[in-house]
Amino acid sequence: MANGAVLVASSAMAPGAAIGGSSGGTIPGVVTVPASRTAKFAANPRAAVFNTTRPVSLTKGALDELWFVGDFTKDLTDAATTTVSVVPVSAAVVVLEGPSLQGALGLVKLGAMSSGSASFTFRVTCANGEVFDRTILLTAVEDRLWVFGKDPDDQRFYAFDFAADLALSANTTLASVGTPIVVGMTALSGPSIQGSQVVMKFGGLAAGDTVNSCGLPVNFANGEKIYRSIYFTREDH
Repeated sequence: MANGAVLVASSAMAPGAAIGGSSGGTIPGVVTVPASRTAKFAANPRAAVFNTTRPVSLTKGALDELWFVGDFTKDLTDAATTTVSVVPVSAAVVVLEGPSLQGALGLVKLGAMSSGSASFTFRVTCANGEVFDRTILLTAVEDRLWVFGKDPDDQRFYAFDFAADLALSANTTLASVGTPIVVGMTALSGPSIQGSQVVMKFGGLAAGDTVNSCGLPVNFANGEKIYRSIYFTREDH
């Protein structure tokens, strides 16, 4: 199930708008970036359906600020009861909002993880007097999926595509982009929000393949935040 019950969408920034602290210039209008230079980021699941008493394992970007859902339907149905209250028990992850209850669902917004593994527990009190814990185990995901080849002399556009995350967040929109963290290259223009994508133009390239990257903090219109990176290796054209 999705956590759309608590996420509110609002309007996106206009195409071509330059957002954030990049030293590059504004991208004029809408730029077409081919699939070969577009990083389509998959969305990590955010709903834990507790069909047993065992913890549910989910993945999360270590710096992401996202809503997560716990579904207690089986527990409540088996005991013929309802939820009354919930309190948080967390380890190595920041609780930003909640938890709160919406019927059989527990809702919580989780932020930065202080280690590669973390957990969040919903401690639920029921109308029949029972109390139970249901836990989400979080593993920080390494975002080195998208690696592009680039000649040091090339000056080209690249796109960060967040369509999957936006859809999972009740089809919210991109609101703004923070200051890009660019290493080993020069940000020539952007970042620019274009629909579900953020477009930037890069030039140059450092000698070592492991140091060329751009990390992008992105703010959603519903208040969620994610941080994603793309990486570059040298190709002499």
